[in-house]
Amino acid sequence: MCRVRVNFHAGLIRVQARGKMPLECGSTWRKVRDMLKNDNKINELQSFIVTAMICVGALFLGTGIYFGVREIEQPRLATQLPGFRGGNDLVIARVNGQEIRLSDVVMARSELPPEAAGLPDALVLEAVINELIDRRLFAEAGWKAGLMRDGVMQGRLRFEQEKLLRDQYIAGMVETTISQRDIKQLYEARYLNEDQLREAHLWQILVRTREEAEEVLQRYQDGELFEDLARQYSLDSFAVVGGDMGYQSVDALLPEVSDRAFSMAENEVSLPFTSRFGWHVIWLEDVRHRKPPALITVHNELKHELIEDALYRDLAKLRAGARIERVDLPHKAELDRALVASQ
Repeated sequence: MCRVRVNFHAGLIRVQARGKMPLECGSTWRKVRDMLKNDNKINELQSFIVTAMICVGALFLGTGIYFGVREIEQPRLATQLPGFRGGNDLVIARVNGQEIRLSDVVMARSELPPEAAGLPDALVLEAVINELIDRRLFAEAGWKAGLMRDGVMQGRLRFEQEKLLRDQYIAGMVETTISQRDIKQLYEARYLNEDQLREAHLWQILVRTREEAEEVLQRYQDGELFEDLARQYSLDSFAVVGGDMGYQSVDALLPEVSDRAFSMAENEVSLPFTSRFGWHVIWLEDVRHRKPPALITVHNELKHELIEDALYRDLAKLRAGARIERVDLPHKAELDRALVASQ
């Protein structure tokens, strides 16, 4: 029996039979798209339409794989299909009395790879409708074969249902809790705050004891160069460059260092102070104000951060109000058997 595996990755379909090289549909999409831009290759385009339609079919749960010859139906306009009556959710087709509606087509269309954007809408929609018809036929065949009574199938349906409910709940929560105003407020707090815009050009000497720090400071005051002392005494990675830390923002520094650095005057050397890493002596060469990034360049980053925060808060509430019971995992051998069986 020939085993077939369908992998979906970044819009690229790979259909592989045991012992044979994988077939790739992604290149077919690109070729069809490119041929649409050249009127001189219309005839060649027609020879690829069938292949492109099969590629569309392969996207839907792997049911668009065929072995043998299948008659290709002539495309028909939606207005020519039985059941077209107008309205918000049109009946596009019927399969053994079961309706396929416009909403089904819209959902299926949204799952197509980016390459489909280069194809004519009529071609894509007909391919999608034909695939929905084929999927319905395969599903009916599976139902008649008793697959719905299979325990693994029931478990898979529950698993997919939970994922769908989770995704819809999160999408609705994000839509109602995250606004453009929230994103703008976070942007202003993070990037337009005066402290966030300041950057200090620092030089540092880090030693183990207060006595060493005082000795370093005294030698500097006696006329020795700060960078020479850093190379001789400092324990951090900046010692090799004479203690030069470059320009640093507030949030890039240890709190003890940033508090001291941004309270100093330019070209001032600090008295020794301590942190969890040891004793510091720093030299503030100068302070500059950096240009903040445009909101559009960090918009998605800020939005995702707000979404994550909202999800964590909501999940914490759900966990706090739930009765969660955990059981010990089975022995490794039993667990391994279950994992192998699920593949």
